[in-house]
Amino acid sequence: MPSLDFVYDLVEKFDEEKLDYLVITMREGREEDKVDAFFSIQPDSENTFYASIEEIKNILKERTGNNVKKKPKKKRKKKGE
Repeated sequence: MPSLDFVYDLVEKFDEEKLDYLVITMREGREEDKVDAFFSIQPDSENTFYASIEEIKNILKERTGNNVKKKPKKKRKKKGE
């Protein structure tokens, strides 16, 4: 699985600069996918944050045709089965 060191470094820099941020990473796993979310949103920025999330959702829905779901992953067979 990939390292998140770069993401941690990035988040640390955002904190040092006192920036509001949202960083989402998605990693495909053998049996399940993983999502990590890192964020720091000041209360006076929350409305902008919510509007941004809604806009991102709208863009993705248009692009994928209303949230196309991936097929479930097949489980590997163990030797001898």
